Amino acid sequence: MEMLSRKFAAPKSKDLAQWQKVKYLVDSGFRFYSVYRSVEGGGQIAVRYPATLQEATSFVQEFEAQAVRHAVQPFAPADGFAAR
Repeated sequence: MEMLSRKFAAPKSKDLAQWQKVKYLVDSGFRFYSVYRSVEGGGQIAVRYPATLQEATSFVQEFEAQAVRHAVQPFAPADGFAAR
């Protein structure tokens, strides 16, 4: 199970093309949080998530640095604490 942004709107269950796009984006580290593009003058603007799987491939390449690449690690006791 993945935690996605509150901005995520699930496609209709029968829309397999959209679900493939969602899976591709999530597998690529995009959890539907805001993604930004730098603009001249030092500012940033939010960009829309892609509408199709084809657009998603270039989106992932362009914004790769903003992808979330961490996995949740299972809980492990700190050194010196043994499980009882």
